[in-house]
Amino acid sequence: MKGKKKIIAFTLLIISLLIAIGFTIVSLLDNKAKEVKVAKRFVEKLQKMDIIDTKLNVEKIEFKSVDKVINKNSKTQYIVVGENLGINLDSKYVVTGFSEKVKEDISPDSIIDKDNAKILAEEYVSKITNEKFEFKEVREVKEEEKKSNTYTIAFYKYVKDYPCYDNEIVVNINRTSGKLQSYTNQSINKVKYNIKKNIDLEEAKNISIEYFSKLNIKSQIVKEPLLSVTLRVDGEFELSYVVDLNVITNDGKIDKYKLFINAESGEVVNRTSELIQDSTSN
Repeated sequence: MKGKKKIIAFTLLIISLLIAIGFTIVSLLDNKAKEVKVAKRFVEKLQKMDIIDTKLNVEKIEFKSVDKVINKNSKTQYIVVGENLGINLDSKYVVTGFSEKVKEDISPDSIIDKDNAKILAEEYVSKITNEKFEFKEVREVKEEEKKSNTYTIAFYKYVKDYPCYDNEIVVNINRTSGKLQSYTNQSINKVKYNIKKNIDLEEAKNISIEYFSKLNIKSQIVKEPLLSVTLRVDGEFELSYVVDLNVITNDGKIDKYKLFINAESGEVVNRTSELIQDSTSN
């Protein structure tokens, strides 16, 4: 009798394990199907809004989720591909990236200019996301990329009602068609913010000029400083003025500097530089 009870108990245990395994497999399959469905809907949305090539037959494209090595610094959890399209999603199935590989020869006569590319980029981003953003720059093309068929345009994302210097939305606009060729929009990880402001714009400008004057170096502010959320070395975000200056060094060279001035204390917390030219050369 005891042996029969043991057999029944063992059988019930096996059945329970099989049911649990079955539910796990179904759950995994459903999750994998979910990222594919979300990715496909995103592509359909882009096509319906005339952001990408309308000639694509999305219904006939076979989308599939691919395995990837998870980078601990990346928020991308899923990659879905289909023909020449790629879509990245985070753990909440929010699209963080899109790309379309386009092979074509660039005719100088058919290239749209940077201003039009910027207008198109702003239009596309406003249709794709409800996030607040602000134009940052049209990225300069490096010499080895002169034959690139896209313009790269970056926008600041907003954090706590201020543009975040270290958090961007980046898009690539095809130079001939004006269509979206890639889109990247990854949010930063949850961090500490110090959003305090005691220094006004004019004070930030004066601090910048005095910073170099104390070193007996001439400097000139080249554009209006940006009040933005910036990343400190310790990983905390703070409110800072980003000030762009041209600096003439003692050896006659002109350097392009960025000073990061804490909006609470007025302290210069960071600086970057880039050589522009030799001021003594013709």
